[in-house]
Amino acid sequence: MKQQRAANKIISEQKLVVEQQKELVEEHQKEILDSIHYAKRIQTALITNEKYIEKSLNKLQNNKT
Repeated sequence: MKQQRAANKIISEQKLVVEQQKELVEEHQKEILDSIHYAKRIQTALITNEKYIEKSLNKLQNNKT
């Protein structure tokens, strides 16, 4: 009986450690995903729109003729 209680205590402590590690991993994963999404928004904002480029090219071609 004493051994069983000791084993249960160890298992409970290990379970707690695993849950804490899981929360830490999930937090890091969220931070990484947030960072990726932020970088994507910056890239999208900086990349010139295809339609704008097409319009500009058409204007240049029209000006040559």
